[in-house]
Amino acid sequence: MAETKGQYAIAVGDPWSGMQLVGPFDDANDANDFAQQHYQDDTWWVMDLQSPEDAEEEEKTAREDYEIEDLLKGEPDKDGFQKHWDEIGGDW
Repeated sequence: MAETKGQYAIAVGDPWSGMQLVGPFDDANDANDFAQQHYQDDTWWVMDLQSPEDAEEEEKTAREDYEIEDLLKGEPDKDGFQKHWDEIGGDW
């Protein structure tokens, strides 16, 4: 896994009017301070940066955990979904 601990960015804007990422910052507090000074009239939030390798690993894990491949093939594992739903305390 690639090392990205301590790497942060500021997401500024919204999906409708446009967004930009500002960074990287080595410290979340530095990112927060910068955003408060420069984007006080905008919508913004500090977020962790994720390496491409970490993103791929997370996607692979999600596919394995939730059997996404079966869902994409049109063969949903209803028992697996129900088990997951029950584990997280889902309530209709």
